Amino acid sequence: MYKARWQIEIFFRWIKQHLNIPTLFGTTQNAVYGQLFCAFIVYVLLKWLLMPLK
Repeated sequence: MYKARWQIEIFFRWIKQHLNIPTLFGTTQNAVYGQLFCAFIVYVLLKWLLMPLK
């Protein structure tokens, strides 16, 4: 159980570092999913736009 919890902690640390989310705005399940989904969309779009053209 500790190993599974640690994987969740690592995941949230990655989100805070790479997606620039210092704190989550809401505490409900929908608020957290919405904020994470938006952050992932922005992250992917920025990676795609900043990718060197081949």
